[in-house]
Amino acid sequence: MPTPFQVDDLCRYERLSEIDGSKALDIAACVIQHVDRDNGGYCSSIWCYSIR
Repeated sequence: MPTPFQVDDLCRYERLSEIDGSKALDIAACVIQHVDRDNGGYCSSIWCYSIR
């Protein structure tokens, strides 16, 4: 049986935004943002992907 939803589950949510790519460089990038509960804010990082 699945575990019931908990409010803390919202802290596991990651938001993807700012998607962009370069065909000439065969790369795409996006910003990932998630809740940083320990510091009471958000943490962002840039993820890059090969599009070959």
